[in-house]
Amino acid sequence: MAEIKWIKASRENFDVYGMNDKYQRMPEEIAQEVSPEVLSLMKNTAGARLRFTTDSSRLYVRAETYSSSEVSGFDVYKLEYGAELFVTGLIDVSGKRFANGKYESREKETYLLGSNAKKIQYTLNFPYSACFENVEIGIEENAVLDKGAPYINEKPVVFYGSSITHGYFATRPGTTYEALISQKYNLNYVNLGFAGAAKGEKAMAEYIAGLDMCAFVMDYDHNAYEEGQLEATHLPFYKLVREKHPHIPVIFVTRPDYNTNISDNEKRAQTVYRTYSYAKSRDENVYFIHGKSLFSGDYYHNCTYEGCHPNDLGMYRMATVIGNTVAKALGLEKADEKHDFEMYI
Repeated sequence: MAEIKWIKASRENFDVYGMNDKYQRMPEEIAQEVSPEVLSLMKNTAGARLRFTTDSSRLYVRAETYSSSEVSGFDVYKLEYGAELFVTGLIDVSGKRFANGKYESREKETYLLGSNAKKIQYTLNFPYSACFENVEIGIEENAVLDKGAPYINEKPVVFYGSSITHGYFATRPGTTYEALISQKYNLNYVNLGFAGAAKGEKAMAEYIAGLDMCAFVMDYDHNAYEEGQLEATHLPFYKLVREKHPHIPVIFVTRPDYNTNISDNEKRAQTVYRTYSYAKSRDENVYFIHGKSLFSGDYYHNCTYEGCHPNDLGMYRMATVIGNTVAKALGLEKADEKHDFEMYI
């Protein structure tokens, strides 16, 4: 069996998306200005990805971590027939799997391509609730490592929101709603979901307004739960973003678990709708998605893990509704009735 060479997961070796060189989602100094909670949570690698091409028949990961994932591990997709297709859930990043903050994937958790390996483009999704100091990818000694598949948009779609945006409780990072949208439309994205800590702070609004992006999805009403907090922050947040980005699509989304507390949820949805109405009266490039539409349809009552956070069915429903809106806003081809992936099953 061929020896394995280990390659640092860095921009020198891979196409890196959704994180900086410290495996963090935003600069520490800015996160400090927002809140202690965001300072901690921005170290979670939600939405972080490597894209690369290799002909290796084996793929390993080893990592140094200071906060193991409670929920999900890495997973791997390959580009085939114009679609990103799931390959394997490579690693279960749980506290029991780490010794002294280190992890190395086992043989059974390695994707075996076979003896007739060919160059394949991969996406490696990082866990949405783990923190890393170093990550290395292992491939066969004589294997090729090259650039990954390009996204159709160099500038990302930026998602800002609560633990639902963060990814809880998707089975894998590749089944969060942002990842599903990315897979369907080949879109680059940034996940700025912060579990329990997305409160619309001015420092966060200023940071997001400063990002170079192609669209913005604003979905934080779940966390701005203190009396008057959503009302006080939502419109100013939008204004800051729109001032810096006068032409990008802005999509307003309200919480998907609408049926759990309808009276409060409708009140909050109306707050978000007032921002949308203000924006719509001034430009056409804004969109509103009412949360009650996100889980609608058959088995709507089975869309959550515990009544709040979407499970994989819920994430799929969110990806369908929000993804169609993102695609429309960016002028992409309208989504088919039949899911793209089903063509190759």
